[in-house]
Amino acid sequence: MTTTKTKVRQSNIELLRFVSMILIMILHSDFFSIPNPIVRWLFVMGGDLGVNCFILISGYFTIRPKVKSFASFIFQILFFIVIGNLLYIWGGRDSRISLNILELNWFINSYIALFFFAPVLNAFAEKATEKEFRMFLITWAIVEFILGYTIDYLRFERGNSFQAFILIYLIARYIKLHGGKLTTFNKFTDLSICIIFIIISALLLTISKWFGKEQGAIYYLHAYNSPFIIVACIYLLLFFTKIKLQSTIINKIGKAAFAAFLLHAVMMTWYGEICRQIFANYNYILAIFIIFLFIFTVYFVAFVIDKLRFALWKNIEKIIAKIG
Repeated sequence: MTTTKTKVRQSNIELLRFVSMILIMILHSDFFSIPNPIVRWLFVMGGDLGVNCFILISGYFTIRPKVKSFASFIFQILFFIVIGNLLYIWGGRDSRISLNILELNWFINSYIALFFFAPVLNAFAEKATEKEFRMFLITWAIVEFILGYTIDYLRFERGNSFQAFILIYLIARYIKLHGGKLTTFNKFTDLSICIIFIIISALLLTISKWFGKEQGAIYYLHAYNSPFIIVACIYLLLFFTKIKLQSTIINKIGKAAFAAFLLHAVMMTWYGEICRQIFANYNYILAIFIIFLFIFTVYFVAFVIDKLRFALWKNIEKIIAKIG
């Protein structure tokens, strides 16, 4: 009799996955409507953490490309595109979502590229010495900062790109494999560093408005490859890695994070309209509370829909196995 080891999900990282998705949904919830500038930018800057945290999680665990996992990934995207189109038909809308998954969202395009490039990154991370790895990260960070952030000659698109994902992915691999003195603070120090960098970004954006330079500040600070955002994301990851937690419920909730991303992506027009209406009809403090309820509701609905998607995919796998 042989036994197989089942890979147990780490609930602390699954909780981070859930938090990251909530942050992304916050970013898309029109918090720009908040009249108080410091409150507005605290929410927006906090929301910027979400995308990078997803890539950090991928790098922390590593992406191991397999045909089966990629097919499941593509099927999940197509499934939610169909759900989105059904919602538009039900709502009497003329617009439709293309079945071309590359047209849905920039993140999907960049992540697919990262998915296929991951074996090369993994091989380098595992075979390079700690010094070689560290020097590569420093060199890449300097090049990205000068030519992909300060002056975007290399088309890093303010972090909305595959090449920007490479740095984030490899930072997480370095943390997992080598750590270092800057990763050995206690978890509350890690969380404090994250919060401090978000507050600094929000304050700089608020001050820039007073001097009539807000648009320039938004370009540089409201960017996924902003040094402030990258540092904040790293220490948010480190905070969660130091939490001792194991929960089946959290694992299931975290597993539904990408489904929540897809659901709110396919219904983005409605999602934005609903949030704008909430801000238009309520005091912004009450509106924030209502929008959080709305976000959690969308997440729960995505969780339920993804259960149906998973069951359908399992049946498709069985049919393919019989044919094969």
